[in-house]
Amino acid sequence: MTREINGQTVHLVIGGVRSLSEDKLYNRQSPQKFHIFAGWRVRVCSNLMLTCDGNSGTIECLTEADIMQKSLELFRSFDPHKEDTLRLLENLHSTPITETQFCNIVGRLRLLQNLPVAEQKLHPSFTIGDQAVNAMVKNYVADPNFGMKDGEPYTCWNLMQNTNEAVKQSAYIDRFI
Repeated sequence: MTREINGQTVHLVIGGVRSLSEDKLYNRQSPQKFHIFAGWRVRVCSNLMLTCDGNSGTIECLTEADIMQKSLELFRSFDPHKEDTLRLLENLHSTPITETQFCNIVGRLRLLQNLPVAEQKLHPSFTIGDQAVNAMVKNYVADPNFGMKDGEPYTCWNLMQNTNEAVKQSAYIDRFI
């Protein structure tokens, strides 16, 4: 199943990932953990960080039947034709961001990383580091696809794509491969 959102073709993605580091391998009767997802835009990093615009969840299973049952429950709750999800993604393209707003976002990301731990808990958690924030700023200025362009407004869609690119560029695994 495919859709076009803001000029880009997206495909419905359904799947799951598993990490042996989350399982207790010494105990045969302990449940195994799986991360499952269904959505139009899904990102899975090598460290199992999962982002998804649809449904995602962690399930713990003892048998293959448990995996099937719990996965189907999650997948049934996802409606791929739900226009809200598609409309929200499409609205990102028509929501402009000024340079001042972009600078505020970057400043907040930097500020939240340096707050005392007690204060950090009062705010939403962000797993984006300094290298990714720096890459975001560089992409804002220089990226030909999702950066700032003369005569065109910078949009939330560009920000989302820019952030995805920045995280990919700053990932430690990319520097060693």
